[in-house]
This record gives sequence, C-alpha cells and structure tokens, in this order.
Amino acid sequence: MALTDDASFSNLLRITGFDPRSDFADADLRGMDFTDADLRGFNFSGADLRGSIGENVTWDSTTILDNAALDGSFFARQEAAMGIDVETYQPLRGAHWTHQIIILERELRRDDLDQTRKMATASVLYSMARDSFVRRNALRAMSRLMTIDDLIVFLKMQLYNEKISRIEVLGSAVQVIDDRYRRAPSKCLSFLVYLLNKDHVAAIYAATSIARNVTRREDMARLAHYIKLKNDQVARRAFIAELAARLGPVHVMLVQDRVANDVLDFNAFISDAHFATILKAVNRQVRIEALDQTKGAKPFTSALGYPSTEAAMVNRILELYRDLERNGVVFSHETVVPVDRPPRD
Repeated sequence: MALTDDASFSNLLRITGFDPRSDFADADLRGMDFTDADLRGFNFSGADLRGSIGENVTWDSTTILDNAALDGSFFARQEAAMGIDVETYQPLRGAHWTHQIIILERELRRDDLDQTRKMATASVLYSMARDSFVRRNALRAMSRLMTIDDLIVFLKMQLYNEKISRIEVLGSAVQVIDDRYRRAPSKCLSFLVYLLNKDHVAAIYAATSIARNVTRREDMARLAHYIKLKNDQVARRAFIAELAARLGPVHVMLVQDRVANDVLDFNAFISDAHFATILKAVNRQVRIEALDQTKGAKPFTSALGYPSTEAAMVNRILELYRDLERNGVVFSHETVVPVDRPPRD
C-alpha cells in the first residue's frame, strides 16, 4: 500500500501507528531507507534488513538486532568500518550473556588479531550489549588495550552517556581505575579527584577508590583532609569505612558508631562509654580467636597480640587510632587512662 512516494523509514513511521518494540520483529525491510531515523528502542529481531541504507541514523545497544539478516546493510557496513570481523560478531547478537563473554575472551587471546581488531571487538560489544555485566567486562578489556590518557578521556565521555545508567558508568569507571592505579598512580588519582568534584554519587565512588589505592601515608592524609572539607557526609563516611577496611578488621571496629549503626565522621567525639564498648568488643574477638584451634586467619590477634592487662589492650587500641590519624582520619575523645588489670570480656 503506497500512500506516498517517500519510502523512507522516517516517513513510514509518520503515516503509520507501528509499535517500535514489536511491529518490526521478523519484518521484511530489505532495501529500506533509514536516513535520519532514530532507531533507539526498536526491536528488529529476526528482521530481513539486507541492503538497507541510511545516513545520520541513530542506533545503540537498545536497538535489538538479534538474528536479523544484515548482509549489505548500513548496520553491517558501520561494524566493518569499526574493524569488526562481522562473522565473529554476528553470533553475539541475541546470544546469552555468558556466550558473549566467552567469545570476547576468546578473541582477546587470539595471537592472529592485532590490538586494533581486539579493541574494536571489545568497544562494539560495550556499545551494543544490553547486559551490564557484559558491558563491564568489555570495558575492562578495552582498558587493557588503551593508554591511560585515552582511557581517562573515554571514561569522562561515558559520564555523559545517557544510554547507560550513571551508577553503572561510575562503578565500571572506578573498577578499571582500580586495575590501572599501580601502573599510573598520578593520572588515575587526577581522575578520581575530578570525580570528587562532579556530584554526590561520583564523590562517593571516588572517595572509596582513593581509600583503596593511595599508598603513601602523606598523600592519604592530604586527600583525607580534602575529603573532610567536602560538604558531603556520605562521601566522607564512605572514605573512612573503606580506609578502615583496608587497614584491617580492628580498624573497622574502631570507626563504627554502634549507636547509630553507621560509620563515624571526621572529628566525631568518642566518649569514655563509647571507648569502653569498643574495648569490650575487641577483647571478645581476641578471646574468640584464642579459642580457635584451626589454622585460619586471626586478624585481631595479629593486630593486638595477647595483652595481659587492660592497660596494655587500651594502649594498643590507642595506637591503632593513631594509625588512623596518620592517614588523616582524626576523632576527638576523652582522656583515656589505662588501668593495670586483666582485660575484661
């Protein structure tokens, strides 16, 4: 039925009430002109798109092309222009996410493919995959093939990618920065500071990554001071929690606000009653580990030993607080006077 001489896809949509989510699955669209069409969200599963053409066409991972015939189409030409082996990538369309990851890893291990081809495969899978786990794996593969400068530019661009949730982008970005931090600490740190100043959610991800990765105590103290000045209590507490987790389980216990079931903020006041609660909890963990006859890890004993008196235990706990202070996390507290008596449970 020809209602107009204009056979473009955009005009077809204007004169019909087709549902893009279902009405084009298994459709015969051979030779269709998709010029200027926005195909995001369209379902072309099983469609025959051979020979289709188009300029200025918008499509992404929400454009479903599972089992579609693409020979000679602009879809296939765009993939080929990106360096993709279409015969390799075509089976990925509609494949289960586990199969997509298996194929990606297999391609990355191929000695006959150069870095450009491997990069193209990973980047197209990142842009086209509908599963977040697949995208994260594709991004990690891309990061291994990029220079650190190119990676940071790409990650900054992804922060404005409206096709992927911001939480996923930030989580993936911080994950690849964690992977690369030891090889390029200054550039990775610059990116994390950039995130610290973006917004609330980005600041949380950046603060935790800084706590995980910075190795020099002087640098950690300087960054802790910078984070302390931010008007973002959640980011501040996230930094303290991650730093304590890195230092050890005893430190984790020291930064807990047992009343509010949260993490203490910078400059939080630790009363004698609060300290007594911590002392009791630490003593209990040391006793539990002392009774453990297995060869498993005993982190409290490793950090504190077997103090014979309460005074010795108090002094060792205070030393761990000083360890936090050297890393820039300072709490205020009442004067603790060690008492020379056996530790209390």
